[in-house]
Amino acid sequence: MRNRASAVITRGTSILMERVCYHGNRFYLVPGGGMEAGETPEETALRELFEECGVRGEIIRPLNVVNRLGGTTEYFFEVRIPEDAMPIRGYDPEEPEDCQPIEEVGWKRLDELPEKDRAWLFSAGILEIESIRNEVQSWGDIISYPNPVF
Repeated sequence: MRNRASAVITRGTSILMERVCYHGNRFYLVPGGGMEAGETPEETALRELFEECGVRGEIIRPLNVVNRLGGTTEYFFEVRIPEDAMPIRGYDPEEPEDCQPIEEVGWKRLDELPEKDRAWLFSAGILEIESIRNEVQSWGDIISYPNPVF
């Protein structure tokens, strides 16, 4: 297993997400992937963003570093893309062309995501982004998102 890096992009309270399917399991995550030899985490996050969503970005700041079971490390960065950028469904060059895991790319609010995917975002450090933190704080003492729509 390689270390990974991911790009977290927000517009207001929406987050750029990918719906992926691996081995029959569907879930949402932010663009990211494995680091290549000689690549920094920042370079990885930006390369993966371009491969998977077809847009270029710039690092704003690191959000979190997570040490995963098995000894891998995952780096999360807040990334900015141009306001007029239109993300598209890209590709994973490590997977066969006829079996791409990325099913959808688009903007999702927290209330449009399953709870397990929101929990994963919290570990990524998404609460460091003011608009998202304000949204979550507006929930009060509710543990889960109120009235999910998914």
